[in-house]
Amino acid sequence: MNTFLISSRNLQKALEKAQGIIKENKIDKFDIELLEPIQALGIEDVRNIQKKIFLKPFRGDKKALIIKLN
Repeated sequence: MNTFLISSRNLQKALEKAQGIIKENKIDKFDIELLEPIQALGIEDVRNIQKKIFLKPFRGDKKALIIKLN
């Protein structure tokens, strides 16, 4: 399993990089999840994210989870 962490002050460039990784790895659109938390993530949020990460992809053999923080 590969994990990528993209951190950038420029949100648009970070999302473009994520899209590039998704395209390069041929991740199906049904296996992509975008999270946009309203407030800071707590420990329970992180635990829920971990559970989602370990679930089997819906259509392909890989999946993506994008956490968009403002």
